[in-house]
Amino acid sequence: MNFRLLITGFVLLALQSCYYDSEEELYPLSVCDTTEVSYSGDVIPVFETHCYSCHNNSTAASFGENIRLENFEDVAYYAGNGSLYGSVAWIAPWSAMPDYKLDKCSQNRIKAWVDQGMKQN
Repeated sequence: MNFRLLITGFVLLALQSCYYDSEEELYPLSVCDTTEVSYSGDVIPVFETHCYSCHNNSTAASFGENIRLENFEDVAYYAGNGSLYGSVAWIAPWSAMPDYKLDKCSQNRIKAWVDQGMKQN
């Protein structure tokens, strides 16, 4: 009888601790400084990792919309009309890019770069 009570207590305790945390609560962004964001230091590395495989100057035409992100002028155009941040943050009506959602820090750095005047630095 005491064994069943002990097992029941253990199960209830274990079930009580089972809940779903958000990833941001479990792993907070500890270092995501967006005060001084640069094109070469913050934006290009995101593009190199997540965008250039489809949106480079040589293969962009084969993906339909021909969106190129290797030249600053092209990036500034998409940043200026809102589609760059809208796409990486998956905000309608823009196409969600890439196929997987970028981490919040990368999204925030791109937004900060746009908000800070899209400097070619």
